[in-house]
Amino acid sequence: MRDWLRHHPDVKTIRVAAADLNGQARGKRVPVRFADKIVKEGTRFPYSVLNLDIWGEDIEDSPLVFESGDVDGVLKPTERGFLPMPWLEAPTALLPLWMFHENGTPYEGDPRHALARVVQKFHALGLRPVCATELEFYLIDDSGRELRVPPSPRSGKRRPGADTLALRALDAFDNFFTDLYNACEEMDIDADTAISEAGIGQFEINLLHSDDVLKVADDTWLFKMLARGLAPALPPASWQNPMTTGPATACICISRSPIPRGATCSTMAAPRAPTFCARRLRAA
Repeated sequence: MRDWLRHHPDVKTIRVAAADLNGQARGKRVPVRFADKIVKEGTRFPYSVLNLDIWGEDIEDSPLVFESGDVDGVLKPTERGFLPMPWLEAPTALLPLWMFHENGTPYEGDPRHALARVVQKFHALGLRPVCATELEFYLIDDSGRELRVPPSPRSGKRRPGADTLALRALDAFDNFFTDLYNACEEMDIDADTAISEAGIGQFEINLLHSDDVLKVADDTWLFKMLARGLAPALPPASWQNPMTTGPATACICISRSPIPRGATCSTMAAPRAPTFCARRLRAA
């Protein structure tokens, strides 16, 4: 991990962050001179930071919040190591973390540890899950009273409606998608195909299947950060359907196979609002 920073001497600050239960990055900005200390000893966040609501506020009646102050957990780097943050102007590195108790045992409220436990149960049954995610998002213009598709930087025109699997919809934002794919290469995010979707201003990028389930989850989390970071070159990107009409979809592909070979694939998709999809996927 330390070698990465030595090969990038222009990096002066780092971000250390973990994913909370809503997939939001919670962390700190740290001068690069303290990077070795964090790699070796870790850093500290309150346990409750990984269990905030979607607005970043304490959950009411949470047992993790105390009148006298929150109890700290110890956060250590994941195996991912340092990554560039191409959406920032100054050269900056991100160090993904996950949380442990003081005695070194995993913190049960960390979603990455929860996923690791699930994967271990599959392996104990002689199965190796193979997963991929389809990441759908909207490019929207929220500068007016109503949400609209942003004008194309190439033509200056707005698409009046949805345009499913249309190359012209992708080409209208060619610079954005080119920057997005280049940044995925820099961050080792396994991005595959991109398409325009059925919603107004809706696009989808697939990640490659892999039996490294933690990397798939990490890639998904990092891709969300990346797309939101690059989107200020356009109006903000949204991960839920911002329009009052039109479809929204969500899909997750899971294969389960004996570790030697063979596989079956189960795909779940729900052409409804994102909240419905989330409930369905959680139940499945």
